[in-house]
Amino acid sequence: MQRALILLGLLLSVGLRADVCALPGTIDFFPLNGSSLGICDNNSLTVEGGNYVLCSPCGPAVQLQGASSDLFSSSLAAALSNLSVYTIQMDVSATYGGSNPYPTMELFHADEPGYGSVLIMETYSEGEVDFWDNLGFGSILADVNLSMGTCVNISMVSDGQALYLYFNGELVGGPVACNTTLPALDSVGFSACCDEPATVADFSNIYVSSQVQGAPVVPPAGCAPSPMPTATMTPSPSPTATPTPTPACQTCSNGLAPIYQGILPNSSTDEPWASVNLDHTTGTTKTIGYKGCFLTCFSMIDPNHETPAELNTLFTKDGDINSVGSLWNYQPAANLIGFNCSSLPVTGVDAENLISGNVCLPNTYVVVGLSPSHYVLVTGEEYDHATQDCRFTIDDPAGSRNYTYLDQYTDGSRTIANVEIFKVR
Repeated sequence: MQRALILLGLLLSVGLRADVCALPGTIDFFPLNGSSLGICDNNSLTVEGGNYVLCSPCGPAVQLQGASSDLFSSSLAAALSNLSVYTIQMDVSATYGGSNPYPTMELFHADEPGYGSVLIMETYSEGEVDFWDNLGFGSILADVNLSMGTCVNISMVSDGQALYLYFNGELVGGPVACNTTLPALDSVGFSACCDEPATVADFSNIYVSSQVQGAPVVPPAGCAPSPMPTATMTPSPSPTATPTPTPACQTCSNGLAPIYQGILPNSSTDEPWASVNLDHTTGTTKTIGYKGCFLTCFSMIDPNHETPAELNTLFTKDGDINSVGSLWNYQPAANLIGFNCSSLPVTGVDAENLISGNVCLPNTYVVVGLSPSHYVLVTGEEYDHATQDCRFTIDDPAGSRNYTYLDQYTDGSRTIANVEIFKVR
């Protein structure tokens, strides 16, 4: 999606930057209120494509609408590149959300060349805020409301080992352990994009630091703008990398009971739905017992406690199961039972980091897709004294194997192909 870009680097050409005085680690501070950048001096600024950025409350501030405009800075991206400790803070006020009671938008994104967005913060129409690292595989879903017309200070923070999310100085999400080091970035943007084109949001007091800063930054009284060279922005040096000790294993379990697609463990007895054909298929190779492992994982997390047979009927009616019996339209299927679902094609250590960063989160479930084709529900993580290693516990729809740990698959017959993250809507 092409955005009209407002280059913050060009705005620096006015030659002034707000001085935040004694705050160490400051990379940059953009008031966006006319006091230093001059962005509102003429009341409006035409951006590419004929869209406008206007002065408005919450600062005053810069106003962005939908996917049509973006505050974008390549120089700020250079300064954030390769940092593992950082704070990205902003004041945001959503003034219009179209048909939604809460704004739905991507507030922030940091992009790696050739990859796309690696660090994202977005809001959902149900009032949730999601801050996630697409490379370190850490995700925070906070059930906090970004209400219309209310100015909120938001801080995205990494302390080098975990991610944190603050609203008005209050910790609302985290810590979520993950690899927090940012890659080399080519762009950083603040926006009101992308799902609801009518969304309007005001941004002000964007503050970026190479140190942890959860509380809202308030420049001390008397801090006047000071002259600053603007030809280049020198990135702050990254902290010297030091070996991170292996963290202790998380100990958690979601407590969900296993449901089986066919044969029960240590038994020759089938579940009653084992012979039910998926969708409108026919034949013994297209039954729930034969290839309904993904469907059965849905049944395990379903808050309505519907059986695989009942979900088969529901998803068939919705068109989520195709003619060969595959639950291919899994995102609408997840929505039907109250979840948002994202699928990430990750393998090896990346997959393990993604699982570890999500499996212990509240209102979050992790389903792992294995190759050759099989799905299991990851139920928790624990320390195994015998192997002196962390192990993921699972509920396996294939009861005949009687597996209870993910590595019983990955140490032998299968590899991880993708990880599905289900978050309660």
